Amino acid sequence: MKTRITIALLLLMAAGIGYARYIRWHENIKPPISLAEALAKAADALKPRHVDYYCLSATVAQSFSQCDWELHFAATNQTEIWVSVGTDKVRVSELGFDY
Repeated sequence: MKTRITIALLLLMAAGIGYARYIRWHENIKPPISLAEALAKAADALKPRHVDYYCLSATVAQSFSQCDWELHFAATNQTEIWVSVGTDKVRVSELGFDY
């Protein structure tokens, strides 16, 4: 019984940490960076790759205390890439982002 309670508490803590790290952006608050600006920053970050990427989806999320646009790109050569654009940084990943 004690083991079951411990496992249940650990699962609840893991779920809480995951939720705390990735919180949906509030729809009634304008993001500090516009989608157009995020797309422009992502395009600049992808230029050195010399691949013609196109955007498949865009999501805005609150990571800790900042707003991040998470952009999913693909290309005709069957490659995918994800770009996270915040007000202070741009991150590129070929595997997506885990929160």
